[in-house]
Amino acid sequence: MKSLSDLHYSEQQKNFRLWSEKPALQEIYFYFYSLIKAEIDYSLPGKIVELGSGSATIKIVIEDCICTDQFPNPWIDQVENVYSLSFEDKSVSNIILFDVFHHLEYPGNALDEINRVLCKNGRLIIFEPSMSFAGLLVYYFFHQEPVGIFKKITPFGDVAQLKNVGYYAAQANAWRIFKKNSRFASLLVKWKDIQSKGIVSFAYLASGGYSKPQVFPTSWYSAIIKFDLILNKISVILAARTLITIRKI
Repeated sequence: MKSLSDLHYSEQQKNFRLWSEKPALQEIYFYFYSLIKAEIDYSLPGKIVELGSGSATIKIVIEDCICTDQFPNPWIDQVENVYSLSFEDKSVSNIILFDVFHHLEYPGNALDEINRVLCKNGRLIIFEPSMSFAGLLVYYFFHQEPVGIFKKITPFGDVAQLKNVGYYAAQANAWRIFKKNSRFASLLVKWKDIQSKGIVSFAYLASGGYSKPQVFPTSWYSAIIKFDLILNKISVILAARTLITIRKI
């Protein structure tokens, strides 16, 4: 049986191949990365860090980003575990989680550890699937990872649990925790200025992402993106993605 490290490496190799074969997917991710970059507070002292960087393609847009992952790979800068970061207290200005939050089995522990390393007013930027009407339908019926909209969330684990975390996924977790009047508000007492933006992206959905075939010619990409920008006015219904930003108190 392959280890988690071997499975992770195989997955990233597959993603590299698909990335090179799908120019439209590259353009979509560059767009997503540009939205994230616009949320970075460059006035703060400290490092800009992405946790769970995968293939580290965010560096193409955010060059000064330190890319980290749970397992060593040639394309990342350093190995980090979100539950036990190596960064010193208050040494990081901005932390990015791109499609990572829904893999955090114990989000309370992760948020506390991220809070520790962020400087005063440091910013956490989270990019996740959206649970809009359209997003919920697409991710529930056409995505391989569970949505988990009614799945129990365990905010905190003990030391033994954090050291033996296996694969976990629940795509609705960010929507459930960060939405207004969330029953998980106690996890956010160390945070302020919580903002959430829905992003309509039929271009992303039609690209198939990393797991499905692309259903439109790459030459159509510019037109579809323009259509997405128009539909952003009703993102509460049609958003495929959500961009969440919060600040450390």
